[in-house]
Amino acid sequence: MATETAVSAVRYKKGLGNVKHTAARALMHLVLIVSSLLVAFPFIWMLTRSLMTAEELKRSRFTLIPSVLQWSNYVEFWHAEPLFPRYFLNSAIMAFGVLILQLIVAMLAAYAFTFVNFPGRNALFFVAISTLMIPVVITYIPSYIILSSMPMWLRVCWSILLGIAGMATIWIVLRFLDTIFSGLAGRERPWVSVLWRVVLVIGVGAVWAVRALPALRAGAEAPVFAQLSTLALAFLVYDLGITVAEQFPPSTWQAVGKALWRWAWLLGILAYIAYRVPHWLGENWLDTYQGLIIPSAVSSFGIFLFRQGFMGLPKELLDAAKIDGADHLRILTQIVMPLSKPLLVTFVIFDLVQYYSSYFWPLLITNSPTMRVLTIGLQIFFIEKGYYGIRWHLIMAANTAAVAPLLILFFLGQRWFVEGVATTGLKG
Repeated sequence: MATETAVSAVRYKKGLGNVKHTAARALMHLVLIVSSLLVAFPFIWMLTRSLMTAEELKRSRFTLIPSVLQWSNYVEFWHAEPLFPRYFLNSAIMAFGVLILQLIVAMLAAYAFTFVNFPGRNALFFVAISTLMIPVVITYIPSYIILSSMPMWLRVCWSILLGIAGMATIWIVLRFLDTIFSGLAGRERPWVSVLWRVVLVIGVGAVWAVRALPALRAGAEAPVFAQLSTLALAFLVYDLGITVAEQFPPSTWQAVGKALWRWAWLLGILAYIAYRVPHWLGENWLDTYQGLIIPSAVSSFGIFLFRQGFMGLPKELLDAAKIDGADHLRILTQIVMPLSKPLLVTFVIFDLVQYYSSYFWPLLITNSPTMRVLTIGLQIFFIEKGYYGIRWHLIMAANTAAVAPLLILFFLGQRWFVEGVATTGLKG
């Protein structure tokens, strides 16, 4: 009898524990659902009102479901402001331009702070991170004064840095394509790397001969496209020469030839950049793309984010790559970056959202309507074409169209984004 009573008590406690656990999970899910609805409600409210007519908005302020879906509102707002495509383009150029520069600088700096031993490394990292304590708004006025009259030496420095960033971008793209083609053809066929590069150089060279060469022959003041395509073609030819040299067995003559080829082309390209690019960029960077992008080229947050992620990578892989003869740049692009995909996606989403929705700096530095970004364009549309909120259905349609790319970006990368946020900063 005592045994049965004890068993019943145990079952009762276990059942009570299950009930409490189920109730706690139900309460947690209820809180999460309510919180999610509260967070999503402004966007849902904006989306539903973008599909209503102006009369329906006046009659029903709190109705969420439109009586008839007015998809024509999106066409109407697009035609109401002819510069909306330009606003989207300017915001995309600014966001992706800043993203590319910050990615290159942050990953190179984080790699150096993590895997390269040099005097003053920790002190320099502390200085870089300490800039996070400075509100970015404080830097707007000094940056505006500097950009209003750029000295030649500073333009030359920026030109060389932009040239290096451009070549690094092309190099990374080439290595990415090389990985794809080598994987498709099999790594036992190294000539594939040479073959597709030859095809690429021939194709780019044909476009350059048809589009850029006539402009270059016309005079010194050739269009920027002609000058940039010349630099791109020169770098592709340089990369092709290095790839051809790597197909032969290692020898002293091969090393000397690669070194001469590398330094001759790189020094020539950088000299051309230092001579020509400052004239393209101009002395006054106000109301220009370079004024929108270059002041935000360095991200202290990105350096910190990547460094914390790199510190968790297994050092055995890097040591093995060094033994195989890989240099730092190859280790970064072929080992560190593939292992840091969640960090990359996290940084890309954070960066694109921040600079796609940037407002104060573009408002300060741009004047002409064709250089306005999307946030400023929406404000102008609200004032001039929205009649201070009278045409709310068009304003809501414009806002929904502006937010949609960011939502699509997040849904595409949410798995890596959550993983990157969850694993960042666990090691220090």
